Amino acid sequence: MFWNLIQQFQIGHSQNSADDAHLKASIATAKIAELEERLQTLALASQAMWEILSTQKGITENELVEKITEIDLRDGELDGKLRVTTISKCPDCGHQMKTSRPNCFWCGTKLSTSTPFIK
Repeated sequence: MFWNLIQQFQIGHSQNSADDAHLKASIATAKIAELEERLQTLALASQAMWEILSTQKGITENELVEKITEIDLRDGELDGKLRVTTISKCPDCGHQMKTSRPNCFWCGTKLSTSTPFIK
């Protein structure tokens, strides 16, 4: 009888673990779908901006590629990724801090991000 209770407990625990895994998989699937939708929206906006720049300002595809390469190399590595340093200096007091802070920890100066596209 004691053995049966232990087995029932283990079966119940395993079922709870399986239910938790199923829930986590469902949440991950939903997040992936949302990210794919956001990526498609970003690709569409990028294409629209490129077409406006090329037709109205005469910017060539070569100039675009050169600028992409320049931005990619800002972190010292040509890897197709945009990386922003996580540490910066306060423009007022010079202390170093994480770039994610809205204000300087030491003097309270409001900090601006380097680009509106990266958070």
